[in-house]
Amino acid sequence: MAVEVIRKVDKRTGSRRKRVTFGSVTVLVDTPTKAEIKKNIEDGQVALARLLERIQTPGVKLKFKKGVPNYYADPEDPSRLIRILNGKKERVIFSEEEGKFVVCK
Repeated sequence: MAVEVIRKVDKRTGSRRKRVTFGSVTVLVDTPTKAEIKKNIEDGQVALARLLERIQTPGVKLKFKKGVPNYYADPEDPSRLIRILNGKKERVIFSEEEGKFVVCK
């Protein structure tokens, strides 16, 4: 699809208008000033710096709620899990007979 761009300066207001046509649709917009372009570039660079700080930090932060157990694989024995509940850490296995997690001794 061809895009036609026409730039005009409005003699009454001095604003630079841009007409962009996509097929049968034409849109008129103000062309940003050099100061606006510079400010947008600076804002984008600040946002990019914040993003880079976040994505350079490895891992994910988990928020543990009181009363909700959290499980992860036991690094010493992959057949077991570690359950953390209200700050208490226990090694557990899932008992198929009982249908629940049972603390390992």
